[in-house]
Amino acid sequence: MGLVLLALAAFKYDEVAGWGFATVGIGFFAVAWVFNALKGRV
Repeated sequence: MGLVLLALAAFKYDEVAGWGFATVGIGFFAVAWVFNALKGRV
């Protein structure tokens, strides 16, 4: 999902909306990384 949002930001939206899509895409990766890091610890 993160890659899809980053691709939308890069290729479809060149204006300010693209920055929002890119930020959300990076946020997906950050959340996925946190859940992966905490897997089995909680």
